[in-house]
Amino acid sequence: MSGGAPPAVLVVGLGNPCRRDDGVGAVVAEQAVAAARAAGAAGGSSATAEVSSFGPLQDPLDLLAVWDEADVLVLVDAARSGEAPGTVRELHLSLTPFTSPPSDVSTHVLGLDRVLRLAALVGERAPSVRLVTIEGQDFTNGTGFSAAVEAAVGPAVERVAALVAEVARCV
Repeated sequence: MSGGAPPAVLVVGLGNPCRRDDGVGAVVAEQAVAAARAAGAAGGSSATAEVSSFGPLQDPLDLLAVWDEADVLVLVDAARSGEAPGTVRELHLSLTPFTSPPSDVSTHVLGLDRVLRLAALVGERAPSVRLVTIEGQDFTNGTGFSAAVEAAVGPAVERVAALVAEVARCV
């Protein structure tokens, strides 16, 4: 954020929409941005943030090409961490070395931790990164979510919209 301009918040849905629960990130990102914009139009705190969404991205490495103008990046992705299906979690990621890398919860070949480390190595300016995950259950080919993930969409949308509002309040 610079010169009093509103913060730019980019919400990115990661995952493959053709692998059932893996596609939840893009759905949550799109709905959360719509909710944040509606709150901003109604005079809510997200009125002072520029919010946009992008996705689905299937490869976290593609983030390097889309985060240039973002002050805050909110990533939404399905996870496989052993939590109960439908569990919504939030992590604040940084460019510092991780003591417990979150790549073990990623369904991607190159995890988010490695993408952030790569950005640091090549001198790329990375935004502040928040990760919201929804624990998946069914990653087989096809469309539609498992019942647990479908039930978690609303709470995940609320969490992401709350993150956008939080960023706007910190201006």
